[in-house]
Amino acid sequence: MRLRFRSAGMCVVGCAGERPIPRLSRSNPSRLRHAKGISQEDLAYEGRVNRTYLSKLEKGVSYPGLEIIAKLATVLGVEPAELLRISSGPNT
Repeated sequence: MRLRFRSAGMCVVGCAGERPIPRLSRSNPSRLRHAKGISQEDLAYEGRVNRTYLSKLEKGVSYPGLEIIAKLATVLGVEPAELLRISSGPNT
C-alpha cells in the first residue's frame, strides 16, 4: 500500500506524473545561516529544533515539514521560499 497526499498539485509519495513537494535545497540553510553569522546551535535554539536534526536538514538527509521551514525562515529573517530555492551555482 502506498500513501498519497495531494494538495495544490503537489504530491508526497506515489502520485505518478506529479511534481513532489519541494525540499530544502541542501546548501540554503547553511548558506543563509553563515551569511547572518549564526551558529548551527544558535539557529537550532532560536528555531526551537534539535541541533542534530538541523544538521541533517543542512546535509539533505532529513526533510522538514512546513512548520520547521517557517520557524527557520523566521529566525533567519527570510521568506520560507528562500529555504526551498534551488541554487544556480555553488556560491549562490
